[in-house]
Amino acid sequence: MGLSYENPFSEPGVWLRGNLHTHTVNSDGRLTPEEHAERYREAGYGFLAVTDHGEYVDTRGLGGGGLTMLQGEELSAGRTGAGTLYHVVALGIGEALPFPEADPAVSPQAVIDHVNGAGGIAVLAHPYWSGLTHGEAATLKGLAALEVYNHVCELLNDRGDAAAHWDHALTAGARVNTVAVDDAHSRERPHVPDDSFGGWVVARCRDRSEASILDALRRGLYYSSSGPSIHGVEVRGDEVTVRCSPVAKIAFVSVPCLGDCIKEARDDLTEASYEPRPAERYIRVQVTDSRGGRAWTNPMYVE
Repeated sequence: MGLSYENPFSEPGVWLRGNLHTHTVNSDGRLTPEEHAERYREAGYGFLAVTDHGEYVDTRGLGGGGLTMLQGEELSAGRTGAGTLYHVVALGIGEALPFPEADPAVSPQAVIDHVNGAGGIAVLAHPYWSGLTHGEAATLKGLAALEVYNHVCELLNDRGDAAAHWDHALTAGARVNTVAVDDAHSRERPHVPDDSFGGWVVARCRDRSEASILDALRRGLYYSSSGPSIHGVEVRGDEVTVRCSPVAKIAFVSVPCLGDCIKEARDDLTEASYEPRPAERYIRVQVTDSRGGRAWTNPMYVE
């Protein structure tokens, strides 16, 4: 028995922080692409994707100053059992998706298949907020990732955490990574003054080019966060060790009834190890600080 894992901490390159889900005035956002690019550049982000609803916006001219723009679009399609729409974020595409926005007659699987066929990356957006059942999320094929954390959904109605959808898909045999995102609209509401800088990925990239960032995302060479930092993951035979910024909980999440969780009263934990048991098919690490911030590794598969 051993662990199969695309380990970003053992790869050469640079660490870049990025947001993969952003809306502008071209759909339902408040800021222009230029304004978003400047805000994320000033915040020290290495990459940003503008993903307007049903609108492809070419933002390649907005990069520079340490920020690389990724091309993208979000499309709503199909119909869930709850009567809502599936949302798919397409990254790394070079033109608009050939589907109408918010058409229940369009299969979400057809959107995913098209994105993959065009050389892009398909991400299932906010499955909890969208009202998907665990089974509906798990039956989609060809997803590179799903959003384990969506910041604006968490702020607006506390439906931003989709870890249970992710675990159901992994338990059912899917091999799918995860991302944390802002889904930034920069809405101004009394209780939500800003929805930026709350969920991100930290990717290990060969360089700062769009091609290198997309390659890291495809391969899973990143971790996701809404607060804590993961400093290292080491796999030695059957044992995995994680090092992180000080947190209150380090969880090794696996199939139902297995895995393990180490807890402290305060943010005193910075390292933990775990050796999977024979019945476990995957392990993912989730760390949580005392303020509720979390960070997630991509899955390690027991083989």
